[in-house]
Amino acid sequence: MGNLVGVFTVKAEAREVVDIDVQSLVTKLEEGVEEFKAKYGNGVSGVEVCQFFKEFGNFMTRDADNYNCSSWCRFPFYETNFGWGKPLWVCQCIGVKNLFVLMDTRDGDGVEASLTFNEEVMAVFETNENLLAYASVNPAVI
Repeated sequence: MGNLVGVFTVKAEAREVVDIDVQSLVTKLEEGVEEFKAKYGNGVSGVEVCQFFKEFGNFMTRDADNYNCSSWCRFPFYETNFGWGKPLWVCQCIGVKNLFVLMDTRDGDGVEASLTFNEEVMAVFETNENLLAYASVNPAVI
């Protein structure tokens, strides 16, 4: 069948989001990863996979803001050569709202984040001084 991608959810109530800081969010995500590894670390059955995605689909269709992340780090995209040389820049084009995809940079020394947020949320990212201390908005790709 190929590789199965693991998915987990972390839920934050609206009242938490107002007071939540980045470290608390990272802690929630780390706990989610650990729970996922403990539950599915030794493999899964087809029934478990189907049940999980059914529950995940129900969670995603609720009347709530969902933000999704996918990491494509450590995939050798920049080593791929279809006969005309290695790519200068690799990007993802997924038409899913509120998604951010992480991918290694071409030189392997950093991580690119592609975001598909609405203008209001993007404005928060583009003006966040803590984030900008570590990141550039729309850097040159070559």
